[in-house]
Amino acid sequence: MLAANIIGQEQLKRTLDNSSENGQLPHFQVFIDESGCGGLALGLYTAGRILGVETFEKLIQHPDMHFLFPSVASSGSKQRPQEDLATWLRFCENPYGSYADWMADLDGGNKEGIIGKDAVVEIQEKIHLKSFLGRAKVVLLWGAERINATAANKLLKSLEEPPKDTYFIFVTTAANQLLPTISSRAQNHRLARIDSTTMAQALAAKGVAKEMVQRILPMAEGSWEKALKSIGQLGSENPHEVLWVNGLRAAFRAKQNKGVVQELMAWAETLAQQTRPQQLDFLHFGLELIRQAMLHNFGSSSLSSFYSQTGFDIKKLAPFVHSENLVAIQQLLQDKLYFISRNANGKIQYTDMAFRLTRLLHQKEG
Repeated sequence: MLAANIIGQEQLKRTLDNSSENGQLPHFQVFIDESGCGGLALGLYTAGRILGVETFEKLIQHPDMHFLFPSVASSGSKQRPQEDLATWLRFCENPYGSYADWMADLDGGNKEGIIGKDAVVEIQEKIHLKSFLGRAKVVLLWGAERINATAANKLLKSLEEPPKDTYFIFVTTAANQLLPTISSRAQNHRLARIDSTTMAQALAAKGVAKEMVQRILPMAEGSWEKALKSIGQLGSENPHEVLWVNGLRAAFRAKQNKGVVQELMAWAETLAQQTRPQQLDFLHFGLELIRQAMLHNFGSSSLSSFYSQTGFDIKKLAPFVHSENLVAIQQLLQDKLYFISRNANGKIQYTDMAFRLTRLLHQKEG
C-alpha cells in the first residue's frame, strides 16, 4: 500500500485526501523535503490518489504514470533517463533514499546527476498524447533542484498551460533552487520532521528492539531517512566519522609537529578520491559535527544528539569550537560544499580546507 510508506505527516496526508475526495487537487504541487521525511512517499501516494490506484505495483505499471529524475549522460551522448527507469523503480520501493543513494545506484561516479532538456522533451511528447485510459496523466519529478535552467524553462510552458487532466508533482530538498517562475505556480507543501513518538512506533513495527530505538531517535533528528540508515550503521563504524576524526586528530597534532602537514595532505587526497555525492555527504556530516560540538561548549549538551560509532568523545572537541571561530568554520565548510557541488578540484579544495581548519581550531577564544 502506498499509504503504508508514509511515516507521520498525518496533517498533510489528510489535506491531500480531502482535496482528492473533493476533486480539488491542484495540477501542480511541490513537496519540499529538506530532511528525508517522506517527500517521495507522499508524491507516490498523491499520484496514486489521482490515478485511482493504491499499491506501488499498480502505480508503476499504470500507462499514464510518468517519472522524471536526475540521470547522467555518457560523454558526448544525450541523456536517456528512461534507460534508468528499472533502476529508478527499484529505488522507489524504499522511497526514503537520498540523492547520494540514487547516484550510487546509478554508479555515476563523480558525475553530477541532472534533469536536462532531453528528458523534459521526452516527457512532454508523452503527456501531449491522449491518456491511455482516458483519465488523468501524472508526471512525478524527483530531485527538482537538479533541473537545469534550459530544462526548467522548457518545462515552464507545460506548467503554465498543462495538457488536459495532467498533474505535475515535484519533490525537492531545496525549494530555493527552483526557478521563481516555477515555484510560484505550484501549491507548496513543506514536510515537518517526524515526532519521536511516531518514529518510535514505526521503528518498533520494523522489529527494532526498544533499546536500539532509544539510541536511534536522537541520531535520526526527526528524519526517517536517517533513522533507516542508523539501523544499518549501529554496530559498525560510520566512514564519514572515521575520516573526520582522523583529520581532526591530525589538525591538533600539527601545532607541535610540522611533519603532520604531509598527513593532512594525504587526508585531503583520500577525500578527493571519493565520489562527489560521498564528498557532499562528508561535508554535511562535518557541519553537523561542528554544530554538536558547539551545543556542548555553549552549555546546551541536553540538546545534542551526537552518538559516536568510533568511540570519539564530542566533549573533547567542544572547547575548540567557540565564539571566535564557529562562524568561520561553518562558512569554510559551506564554501567547500558550494565549490564541490560545482565540480571544483577536490584535492585543491580539501588541502585548503585542512590547513584553514587547522588554524581555526587552534584559534584562542578571546
